[in-house]
Amino acid sequence: RRFIAPIPTRFARSCIGFWRRRAARTMPWDSARVALYRAIFTQMSNWLPEDEAAQLRCDFETELARLEAA
Repeated sequence: RRFIAPIPTRFARSCIGFWRRRAARTMPWDSARVALYRAIFTQMSNWLPEDEAAQLRCDFETELARLEAA
């Protein structure tokens, strides 16, 4: 059997990957992967307290906009 981490742990790992990519100067993903990550990130953030989730979603969208403009 494969161990599946609890949702908050997986979300934290997703966030870590996102923050590492913040250093990117260009979009590291194609449009399909961006759509996938946007959906996953939004759904996973729903497990957090609303104010924290809203801030993370805002940061994520801001960063995506920066990378798309690059």
